[in-house]
Amino acid sequence: MFIAPHVGLAFLINRIEPTMSPLALCLVFGFVTSHFNLWPSLANHGSAFASKTLLRLGVALLGFQVSFYTLKSIGFKGAITVILVVSFTIF
Repeated sequence: MFIAPHVGLAFLINRIEPTMSPLALCLVFGFVTSHFNLWPSLANHGSAFASKTLLRLGVALLGFQVSFYTLKSIGFKGAITVILVVSFTIF
């Protein structure tokens, strides 16, 4: 299985410093890569898909990770409400 170098680096940094999210690090690496025109034109189609669908899903999952303990404290009905609102926002 092939893992892009920036993804591996993001997980390595996360292992050294657990407070750094691999998703956030990959976003930063992606911004740097695109800013300096280091992105191959062959990857444009996949980048369009990733920047719309996968990025939205990743941000929602990152938000879920942050608020998991909060959801636990608000109970089942509150958790269902938050999940429905996030789902409608994404789709």
